[in-house]
Parts: sequence; C-alpha cells; structure tokens
Amino acid sequence: MSEQPRFWTADRSRRIAIAALLAVAIGGVAGYTVTTRGDSAVQSGDFPVFHAVGRLIATGQARSIYNLAVLQRQQSADWPQLGDQFFPFVYPAFYAALLAPLGLLPPLVAKAVFSALMLGLALAALLIGVRLQRQTTGHWPEALALGLVLVPLDLAIVGGQNTALSLLLLAATTALLQRGNRRAEIAAGVVLGLWLFKPHFALVAIGLALAMRRWRVLLGVLPVALLLYGVGCAVYGVDWIGAWLTALGGYVDRDYLANQHQMVCLVGAAHALTSLLALPRWLGRGLVAIAWFSSLALVVLCGWRVWRGTSPVQRNTGPTSPILPFALVGPLAVLTSPHTVIYDLPLALLPALLWVKFERDREVHAVVLTWLLVAVGTLAKDQLAVQPLLLVSAAALGLVLHRTVNR
Repeated sequence: MSEQPRFWTADRSRRIAIAALLAVAIGGVAGYTVTTRGDSAVQSGDFPVFHAVGRLIATGQARSIYNLAVLQRQQSADWPQLGDQFFPFVYPAFYAALLAPLGLLPPLVAKAVFSALMLGLALAALLIGVRLQRQTTGHWPEALALGLVLVPLDLAIVGGQNTALSLLLLAATTALLQRGNRRAEIAAGVVLGLWLFKPHFALVAIGLALAMRRWRVLLGVLPVALLLYGVGCAVYGVDWIGAWLTALGGYVDRDYLANQHQMVCLVGAAHALTSLLALPRWLGRGLVAIAWFSSLALVVLCGWRVWRGTSPVQRNTGPTSPILPFALVGPLAVLTSPHTVIYDLPLALLPALLWVKFERDREVHAVVLTWLLVAVGTLAKDQLAVQPLLLVSAAALGLVLHRTVNR
C-alpha cells in the first residue's frame, strides 16, 4: 500500500515558514511606523512603569521606585494617554538598575529600543531551543517561525513585557545543563541567579535542577544572588527587600482583581472562578487555598518524579542525548506560580516544540491548531471571565512530563 502524500512537505513547510517570518517582520515595523500617536506604543504591558522607574533612577529618585504617588505622577507626565491608570513597580530593586538607561530616552524611543531588545532575546532563545534537539536542527525556519508567530510572545514584545528575557534564561540554562559537565552546571547556576528578578520562576527552576542532582548549580546561584542583593542596596538602600515586599503585598489583591481573567495559573483561575460564580467569601478563600495547595503538590510531585528518574551519576552529554527533565520548568512554573498571565504562555508552550517531528503531518497539524486556539484566546482575553488557555498550560506540562520522565 502506497503512503498518502504529505501536506507538510519540506518545500511547503519551508516556504510557509519564510512567509510567516516576513509577515512578522513587516507587522512589527508597521506597528511603530504606521501611526505617530503616543498611545500606539502602549499595549497594556509593563513598559510605562519600566520607563518611569528608569526616569527615577536616572534623576536620583531611587527611593521613590515603590512610591505609588510618585510613580503615578511620572507615568502621567510621560504617558498622558493613560489617564488615571498607572502601573506599580513590584520587581526587586536590582531590576531597576537595568531600567536606568531607558529613563534617559524619550518614552516612544525607549519603548522601541526595549521592544527591539526583547525581539533579539526571543530570537536567541528560539535558536538555542532549535539546537537543543537533533530532530529540529534540520527545520530551523519552521521552528523559528512557530516561535515568532505565537501571539502571546508577539504581544509581549510589542507590549513592553520581559517574557523574552525569561525565555532566554530558561533556554540557556537548559542548554548548559544538557552538557552535563561541572563548569556548565555552575554556569547554569549563574544564569538561574539572574532569573531571580522573577523569583516565582527562578525558585521552581532551581528546585528542579536540584531534583536532577545538579548540585553545582548552587555554586553559581548563591554568588549571583549576593551580587544582586548588593546591587539592590546600591540602588535603593539596605532596606530594599522590606520595601519591595511591602509594595508586593499591597499589589496582590488589586492584581488578581484586574488580571484574573487573563491568568493561566491555578491560583489565578481560582480567583477568576470566585468572581464569576459570585462565591461567598469563605468559599472563595477555600477555593484559592485548594489552588495554592494543588500548585505546591504539583511542584513536589514533578520534583519527586524527576528525582526518581535521575541516577546519581547520570549525565546527558553530546548532541544526541535526550532533552533533560529541566524542560519541565517552563510549563510547571507557568501553571503553579501565583501570577502568570497569557504573556507567560511561551514559557510553557515553546519547550513542547522540542519534541515536534516535522516529518509527521499529524504532529504539525496539532501544533498549528494549538497555536490558532492560543491566538483566539489571547485576542479575546478581555471578553472572557476565566482564561481557558490554562488548559493549554496543563496540556503542555503533561506532554513534557510524559516525554521526559515517563519515557
């Protein structure tokens, strides 16, 4: 019996991938040149507060980076189209040091520079991912196109989010651990330490690395953590951790109220369901507590499975080795962290591309369909009370868990 002709032939896949990459490039340029209106650069992202904090650092007002009144005045001055809306700063103080150069630039110029930087980081992350698995190296345009046409990643880039930076740190750590030697493990720890600007992601990654018995990562994490603490002290003062936690504590409830409809984590979904069903306060708190417990249990379960599946002397080295269980970090962190929104979905979905066999039409069809569903869910996020793309995060976690630990 003759085989059925394939739809995703090598030539067709390559042509579609190149066309998609060109479309993304044209669309990205058009987004900054078609209109000169100031609000064309504001996409419900974090950049207005990033720019405001950069201004405060550059003008010697570092002690005000967690002051809501000062942040509102600064954002209103730089982004008058925001009206009464403004964004608080809830990152560690050392992250503010990276934003100082942006504060020296006009708002729209700074926004364009930041987006260009995030695009470059996203490209670097995708290229590292392509090289991680041998089966994708012959299809780099297809893998690259699938990454860049993922709508949440595109919106993160043009909307002033730092998703691409997290994506690059995750990809770099995975590639270093893949080498399996001592220096690479310490270097992976250094990269993980840099991810502490988002501790809810970094702690999951560090815990999973230790579950894999990669103890030397601590030799990289701890010095970087101390260095970043010192940077925070230089920026804000020795009391920066207390000020940061106070700002974070005051932000949590408002964050869930404003963003629960676009959250793709268990805790966020619990808050969204509580609001949608108008549950009594005690019942809503119980549902949120169950979500917290489920998140913690899921992290422990995955860590335990990785621990049991990793020999004390196991090392994965060479270009043909299987992808490490560390690929679980993305989908696990997205699903179990207390604050993950649609813009964080690339961390959960892109690791799944490592196992796509582009020679099989069925697998490519599945990826394309998933990408379309994610696009619809992303563009319709403001019309939804509960974000169904949470199920996509869960499916990505199940796929990666099956392909790595249960192989």
